[in-house]
Amino acid sequence: MANCLPTHIDTWSGLYDLKGSSDDKVLVEDGERVPEVHKRCWNVNWMICEATGCNKGIPQGRMRYRLGKRRAFQLPIYLTKDQKEEIMTAVHEDVKLFKRFHLMDYSMIIGIYRPPPGKAVEEANRFRDGPYGKAYAAQHGGDVLIVYFGIIDFLQGWTSGKQCAHLIKWCCAPPPISTISPPRYALQFEQFFEWKCVNVPMIGFTTAS
Repeated sequence: MANCLPTHIDTWSGLYDLKGSSDDKVLVEDGERVPEVHKRCWNVNWMICEATGCNKGIPQGRMRYRLGKRRAFQLPIYLTKDQKEEIMTAVHEDVKLFKRFHLMDYSMIIGIYRPPPGKAVEEANRFRDGPYGKAYAAQHGGDVLIVYFGIIDFLQGWTSGKQCAHLIKWCCAPPPISTISPPRYALQFEQFFEWKCVNVPMIGFTTAS
């Protein structure tokens, strides 16, 4: 699978960095960048407020980032049956390679674009060769979406540091966690996208093969 999104799109409807874990995040939502606001160990009041559900002491930026992470995990990706089969075949082959070389912590970057009226066919056929991910056009609720996929950050090995981080996250982080062994990571990643990609009927135009 390609690991590069097209550069001609200035305004993404949604841009997501997904692992199939609580580390999923929204990068862009409705054309607006979502800044990352992380909870650090010294933000004791944030930790208490989030753990108790109080939320009164949490800044708006942190709240937005945290809710975006939840939406990123839950958001369906709409594809036709054939498109889903093509994507899942690529995912299966890629994670099999990563597992063979003991790699983990990779992500799927997903870009969702709403083309101007009448431009969906042109956009869906724009990239048939080259480094960019293939454009997948699907329709849901009367809205035509173009979805791009790419696997990124795929050179992280299962090091001693990651194994220590696994123990910490297993105790402290909400499940599912991403710091797990390569075989478990591969299985979790593949099962997540099997669940996340939702079949919709074919739309009324065809794209070039």
